[in-house]
Amino acid sequence: MRRISFFDMILVALANMCFTPIIVKLFPQILNVNIWWFVVLGILCVILPFCVLRMKNDEKVNQQVEKFSFFEIQFAKLVGIFFTLVLVKLSSQLMKVDLRWFIVLCILFAIKPFYVFWIKK
Repeated sequence: MRRISFFDMILVALANMCFTPIIVKLFPQILNVNIWWFVVLGILCVILPFCVLRMKNDEKVNQQVEKFSFFEIQFAKLVGIFFTLVLVKLSSQLMKVDLRWFIVLCILFAIKPFYVFWIKK
């Protein structure tokens, strides 16, 4: 099992938050979905990672994050996506930013977690 720190999880969430506007620009019909679906799905996705982080309060956060399974990491990423969809739906100004900025930020935020999970031994 690879060691993923809390900082790596934050970077993954930020990468997903930058990836979401790219998807919205490519598929603008996603904004036709009611905002409450994004809120409910985000809350449902946060339950499992939150339970893993709060099972034992005496452990440090990095030790708790290391217990995340693949699916818990995916749920944590989905939370960032749904949160960003809510922001995009509430603020149309976000979609006026050039798509290249989102691509560059997504790559920059994803470099370290990608290295830690797939390359580092």
